[in-house]
Amino acid sequence: MRRTLKFVLIGLAWCATASLAGTIAAYWFLTPATRIIAEWHQPANIQYHSADPYTLSVEQWGFDLHAIPWQYTYMIWISSGREPQDYGHLVYLPLSPEGDDPDADISKSKVEWSNDGVTFIESTGHSLFIPKKAFTGGR
Repeated sequence: MRRTLKFVLIGLAWCATASLAGTIAAYWFLTPATRIIAEWHQPANIQYHSADPYTLSVEQWGFDLHAIPWQYTYMIWISSGREPQDYGHLVYLPLSPEGDDPDADISKSKVEWSNDGVTFIESTGHSLFIPKKAFTGGR
C-alpha cells in the first residue's frame, strides 16, 4: 500500500512539473515579444489627408512555430503620428533574408511613400505595396 502511494505521489509530482514547464514554454513561445527593428516616417510632400503623418515600423513578434528551424515573425505596422501606437494597420512580413541577421537585412530595406500608398522594399529586392485605403480613414 505504501509503495503504491509513493508511486502515485511521484507520478502526480511529475505531471505537475511537466504541466508547469509546458505552460511556461507555451507562454514564452506564443506571447509576442514586440520589438521595433526599424521605422520610416511619411515625408512632408506626401499627404493622405487623414491623420497624417504616418509611420511605418517593422516589428519583431513571437516565434513562428510552423517554420523549421523556428524563427521570429515580423510585422509591418503603419500607425498615425510619429510614435508607434496601439492602433494602426498590421501586415505580416514574409521576410526573405539575405544572411543570418534579419535585423540588419530589415535595416537595409527602403520605404517609398507615394500618393497611392507605401511600398516596403527589402534589401533582396522583394517589395510589398500597401494601398493608402488600407491604413487611412480610421475605423
